[in-house]
Amino acid sequence: MFAQPFIAQRGIVNTASYVPQGMPGSSIARGSMFSVFGRGLGPPSAAQQPQYPLQIALAGVTAKVSKGATQVDAIPVFVSAAQLNLVLPSNAPLGTCTLQVTYNGSRSNPVPFVVSEASFGAFAANSAGLGPGFVQNFVSASDQPLNSLENSAVPGQVITMWGTGLGAGLGGDRDAPTAGDLPTMVSLAVGRKVARILYKGRSPCCAGLDQLVFEVPADVPLGCWVPVQVNAGGRMSNVVTMAISRDGGSCDEPGNPMGMRLKQGGKLGIVMLARSSMRQDVARASAGEVAGDYAFASFREERGGAFAFHPLISLPPAGTCTAYRMPGDLLNGAPLAGTGAARYLDAGGAYTLSGPRGARALNRPRDQRLGALHLGSSVGGSPLPSTLFLDPGQMSLSASGGADVGRFNVSFDFPRGLTWTNRDGILEVARPAGLDIQWTGGLSTQPTAIIGVAVSLPVNASAVFVCIAPAGATSFQVPPAILANLPAAQGAAYSNKGALFVGAVPHGSAQSFDAAGLDWGGVLRTVFAAKSVVFR
Repeated sequence: MFAQPFIAQRGIVNTASYVPQGMPGSSIARGSMFSVFGRGLGPPSAAQQPQYPLQIALAGVTAKVSKGATQVDAIPVFVSAAQLNLVLPSNAPLGTCTLQVTYNGSRSNPVPFVVSEASFGAFAANSAGLGPGFVQNFVSASDQPLNSLENSAVPGQVITMWGTGLGAGLGGDRDAPTAGDLPTMVSLAVGRKVARILYKGRSPCCAGLDQLVFEVPADVPLGCWVPVQVNAGGRMSNVVTMAISRDGGSCDEPGNPMGMRLKQGGKLGIVMLARSSMRQDVARASAGEVAGDYAFASFREERGGAFAFHPLISLPPAGTCTAYRMPGDLLNGAPLAGTGAARYLDAGGAYTLSGPRGARALNRPRDQRLGALHLGSSVGGSPLPSTLFLDPGQMSLSASGGADVGRFNVSFDFPRGLTWTNRDGILEVARPAGLDIQWTGGLSTQPTAIIGVAVSLPVNASAVFVCIAPAGATSFQVPPAILANLPAAQGAAYSNKGALFVGAVPHGSAQSFDAAGLDWGGVLRTVFAAKSVVFR
């Protein structure tokens, strides 16, 4: 007797993008490959379809897609107890459908999901839908290496990008795919530059697998993590990255030495001190200003290598934006996806931070991976006194060390923040219109980061975008294509949480320090002007 198969809540996702169900870009396209997560879905030992034509049953697993009286069979190509990879038939009904899995005669719970004509997901090297994409540099018909930090593309080079979700195929879904351009309208941007597409259709190798062949624009920005995003049928894909350099070979990040450290790998210690001053006026009777000081510390041994990536370090080039979508509430402590499989180091838990407001003992639990310590706060109009600690001026940080990292002491300046001049006039952000951000002051030698976070409370998922304005800029236009990654508030503003942050990028001016057991240590400092907003 077999236990009933169970599909997890929101456990149906595009196999490439992994965009959480219910978020923008999470619908499943006709003819695409999608993944189902749960328990007892299939055999304990994984099985794959051996050859064409594909069968509608594999190792005792079948899957039905239903809408009203219409029912079609999804095609299993990989099955296991915890995950199924299925191909959605090209004639599946559009709109909200129901998936039900049967394993050895036992049926799962029926789960709703949305079927669309097209919804492209790009494969990433880390199989998480973000970071370096699964793309190949075309050198010759017999030489098409994977794009990587050590094997970058050059402007004008032809690239093959792999994904799924361009739409219904030209032939039968159970037969070997028919090559040829699909009718879906597709555009592709590399670092905000529109690329010329040479092919947009099925890969002849595999059911549900799509290829986009394009030329790297001649005026594309260079860097190790240049964002790439696809618009298929009006739906934006996940954002992946590719490495681009002037001459090929190893990529370079002259404005982001931390990125080069990540690429090199080794034992890294990163401490970030940040002040955020946020105007809160969403779903409030009166506006208020809330400021907070925070310390973050991460000591980890990074693998580095050709596909190294960390969303807090692997920034897009100046003038461009990237975006991530992931489960959980990022504004309430949910972990950031794509941080890699690093080994975390014991750097001890006792720190002392000294500055214009005196000395403060900080106790950080040894097992925290990215320890966030609240240093102080102030609430405008409150009778409570301010406890802010990170005032501009000379500061120092000392640590007693731990089992993996020795003691250290480092001195540095904490900067003044910029003035976000049009902050208070932004309450609702109309995503199709783009977003204009203007500021004065700050550090003219450092780029400025514009960060947006939107949390869908009903879906329990978040999206974040990061745009980098060049050093010396005083304005930036966040494009609609990037804002489209964020969930829109439905009805009442409090169904979603949204916030914007504007401040200097601290990566290029990290104050380095030495400690036994570390290959590199650095202190980052930044001040963010912030604003609560509603994304529409």
